[in-house]
Amino acid sequence: MQTMLNCLDRYARRKHLLINTAKSEVAHFNLSGSNLPVFSVDGEPLAHKESLKYLGMWSHKIISMAKSSEHITGPFMASAYRIRQFVQEHALGDRPDVPLWLGKTYLVPAGMYASQVWGT
Repeated sequence: MQTMLNCLDRYARRKHLLINTAKSEVAHFNLSGSNLPVFSVDGEPLAHKESLKYLGMWSHKIISMAKSSEHITGPFMASAYRIRQFVQEHALGDRPDVPLWLGKTYLVPAGMYASQVWGT
């Protein structure tokens, strides 16, 4: 991995690009313990994380979908709460089409964001 990072650094220098090491992170998947390798770019060590977000999808070091779903349920439940609150505030409880359309517009995209990104 360090060899690949060194190649990336050389390429970036040739193209007059900068690698933002402050925003770069490393996650060691399926490794445990405290003796984890430290990777660096241009002498700057990269931050070690147990989970990271890439294109809207959270990945955890133990590759657990349960851990990934914990990050997804927050926005999903918040959208459901806002829809319910809107329907109650505007006395739309007798109109079943309104929460359905609001759910289709706001709730489904909140729950499906990662699959939309990865499916294309």
